[in-house]
Amino acid sequence: LPELISRACNPAEKLDKEQLRRAVDLAIEQLPQEYQTVVRLFYWFEVPVAEIAEQLGTPQNTIKSWLHRARKLLAHLLDEKDTTR
Repeated sequence: LPELISRACNPAEKLDKEQLRRAVDLAIEQLPQEYQTVVRLFYWFEVPVAEIAEQLGTPQNTIKSWLHRARKLLAHLLDEKDTTR
């Protein structure tokens, strides 16, 4: 997520991106633990699905399912947060 904050952005853009980063972090914390783990490994540390599966001792298709479900839940949580403003 560090790439969300670019040095070329103006202050308003930096603030918007920081708020988005915080919202995403909070939404990730609301996910079930296994979803949090795979989201962080896959998106933050760029660990391939095959390696995540090996590290967790879980089939690759399960990891893919968890990522898919996590993305859907995150979209719902972020959309829900956006509509409560």
